[in-house]
Amino acid sequence: MAELTARAASANEQFGKGLTSDLGGLYQAPEPLISQVRDMIDRTESTERQLASALAQIQALRQEVEAERGNAGRDALTGLLNRRGIEAQLAAAEAGDTIVMIDLDHFKQLNDGHGHAVGDRILKVVASSLSDCLESHEIARWGGEEFLALLPETPLSAAAGTLERLVESVRNTPLEVAGEQIPLTISAGVTSTRGNESVEQVLKRADEALYRAKNDGRDRVH
Repeated sequence: MAELTARAASANEQFGKGLTSDLGGLYQAPEPLISQVRDMIDRTESTERQLASALAQIQALRQEVEAERGNAGRDALTGLLNRRGIEAQLAAAEAGDTIVMIDLDHFKQLNDGHGHAVGDRILKVVASSLSDCLESHEIARWGGEEFLALLPETPLSAAAGTLERLVESVRNTPLEVAGEQIPLTISAGVTSTRGNESVEQVLKRADEALYRAKNDGRDRVH
């Protein structure tokens, strides 16, 4: 845009100087002036075409920036929200909302034993089960093999049944790799938000419940 503006300004300046110098001979020999006007028209039309092209590029870049801004809050592998993407919702959680920490059982062994490509497939399978079972709620890949779900206006009693179905759904969705059925299970820790406490306090309580579920044998909700 700056280059186009500079060119247009230079062309206008040259045209003005040429117009001034040729005005005296307008009636005797108008051809030079007519030629200058035609040249200026051609330059103007060329500038307009270049300007339209530049504006189209600017619009395309703007759309890319907006798309990337939206993607910044998404996990590239699973398509779920990432930690950054769910922070605002967590900060706005009200007393009585339910927070769930979910962790894939034995993921490190699965990832190490079958390779990172299979590990990625496992994460996608679990993310799909989360989306299906908790479709009306906010779900994020919290980090690694850990996920977080925020269930607004959902008491623990109502969330319990949904989470039990989620655990069962993952258990009943083994991953087939080279003809082998790889069993998948998850553990979940769930808590309800309370008034006058920080997000960190709520997450710590959910995390403690998750580890109790792990210690009690995994594949369960605590």
